[in-house]
Amino acid sequence: MAKSGRGSKCPHCGNGTLHENSGGYSSCSTCGYIGWSLFQPAQAAGKGSGNKCPHCDRQTLHKLFTLNTGQSIRRCATCSYCAIEPAPAP
Repeated sequence: MAKSGRGSKCPHCGNGTLHENSGGYSSCSTCGYIGWSLFQPAQAAGKGSGNKCPHCDRQTLHKLFTLNTGQSIRRCATCSYCAIEPAPAP
C-alpha cells in the first residue's frame, strides 16, 4: 500500500514517511496514518464504473483502500464525496 523511505512529514508520528498514493490519498509507511484532500484528484481510484455516488448520482464512487478493521473508504472521482463502508459480515 505505502512506500517506504523519504516522503512528507506525517501529522501523526512526525516522520518523513507520508506518501501520496495513486488513488487520491496519502498514507504513512511508519504509523499507518491515512488522509486525503478534497483538492487531490481521485481519478486513479479505480478503473471503469464504480458504485453509484449518493451525492452526484454518477457511477464514480471507487474504493480507495480497506482498513485493517475491514471497513472500506470510498471516494467519488466526480464530486469528491467520501464514504466509509462497514466491514463485511463474518
